Amino acid sequence: MMPLTIRPISPYNPIAQTLIAELTAEMRALYNDEEDGAGRFNPADVDVPRAVFLVAFADEMPIGCGALRPVDTQTAEVKRMYVRPLARGQGLSRRILDALEQCGRDFDYQRIILETGHPQASAVSLYKTSGYDVIANYAPYVGDPDSICFEKILSSSSKDDV
Repeated sequence: MMPLTIRPISPYNPIAQTLIAELTAEMRALYNDEEDGAGRFNPADVDVPRAVFLVAFADEMPIGCGALRPVDTQTAEVKRMYVRPLARGQGLSRRILDALEQCGRDFDYQRIILETGHPQASAVSLYKTSGYDVIANYAPYVGDPDSICFEKILSSSSKDDV
């Protein structure tokens, strides 16, 4: 496997915009949806303090991304988790999620929430096996039969404790 690095970049960077566009196209096809609906991503949401947009690079080729945005002083939300099809099945989503969780700890969040869809079985499995619990759908996903929401309480441990 090629060397993998995960680092923050601006959500306005063309690399980030390309990954977001690919994910949006995939979700529209999966959900047969012309609109991006409740899941619309606003780069400004992660261009604020205590937020981050991470990109995974394999040998400097962008292969995945994920974002963390503040919801309130104690809670952050994962947005735009994506791995390009050519790089799937190698545990990269888990590595991006782990990096986002570490950012959450570094930003002093106590809880991370996220939304995915029932049709995304691999995402649902990733979150369940990563210690996330299903919660009631939060706005704007309340009443959306395709949505499933999760939360994870962050421990205070960090990679420095290992």
